[in-house]
Amino acid sequence: MSRRLLGRLVLMGLPLLLLLVAVEILSRLVVRSRTPAGMVFRDDIIYSYEPRATVSGVTLNNVGCVGDDLQVDRSEDLVTVLLLGGSTSFSENYVDVVRARLLELLGGIEVRVTACGKPRYTSHVNRVVFEQVASTYL
Repeated sequence: MSRRLLGRLVLMGLPLLLLLVAVEILSRLVVRSRTPAGMVFRDDIIYSYEPRATVSGVTLNNVGCVGDDLQVDRSEDLVTVLLLGGSTSFSENYVDVVRARLLELLGGIEVRVTACGKPRYTSHVNRVVFEQVASTYL
């Protein structure tokens, strides 16, 4: 390949390279501007929320889920329930209904209910979340 031909190929490729860099920068700016406050991207489960973030009017607990805080040290008469799922489990009302029903059924036992499901979560993501939360809190 002649030097002249190589020079032409470089000159033709340079605008394409600049265009790709510009598109990458613009894409990152769009994603950053549209990402809700408190959302963090993770390789293992795509996204989650930071602890104590407020999302859609809901203030999340100490592990970034809806509902009661999870505790490492628990008393013997405490029942901890972890709800998983998708968008339907990302609700304070869902947590309140489950908690009320369990209190009704179990009498004087303290019940803590936490929902770690989020919109667009799959069964794989829920398994990863369960393993992470259960290894520390359950």
